[in-house]
Amino acid sequence: MTKTAKYLSLTACALAASLFLSGCGGGADTETAAPTVAISAAASGSDVLFTFVFSEDVGTTFTADDVSVSGGAKASSLSKVDATHYTLVVTPDSTGADVTATVAAGKFSAAARTANVVSGSATFTIDVAIKAPTSSPSAPPTRAAGNVKSIYSDAYTSIADTDFRPNWGQPTAAGEITVAGNNIRSYTNLSYEGIQL
Repeated sequence: MTKTAKYLSLTACALAASLFLSGCGGGADTETAAPTVAISAAASGSDVLFTFVFSEDVGTTFTADDVSVSGGAKASSLSKVDATHYTLVVTPDSTGADVTATVAAGKFSAAARTANVVSGSATFTIDVAIKAPTSSPSAPPTRAAGNVKSIYSDAYTSIADTDFRPNWGQPTAAGEITVAGNNIRSYTNLSYEGIQL
């Protein structure tokens, strides 16, 4: 009878200790996975908008200083969409190079202070939508129409039947864009091109 009582007493004590540890956050560490970030990029007018999606809330540990950028100039601060989504605007530089945003390892952490161990990066390929001019020429043409032979112009009457994309088997796509009220010829996926009069 005495042996049974001692056994029950020890079992109850072990159970109480287990419940105490669970209630106080003891036992196994549930915060073992480091947070991660996925980065995407899209055109936003003449800028590039990078979006950062975190695997969990990173609190205030992530700022614009944690993002390194090549091919452009980043805004001084991020925009917080919600606890796991942030955006950053980058203005492409004049070289026309692609724009890349990178977050290195150790730049942000989760609520339990576990820092990221994997970097993240995204590159936006500059195209006509980004590199298109935004203003009219500073010196528009002023010559008398009788002294001009035009193949493409809003200011003069152009030669009829000009072919800006002869079918020579090239992958180049030709079209038009409008900038500040002026029509402009545009070419994308450029390999080679010509104008047939």
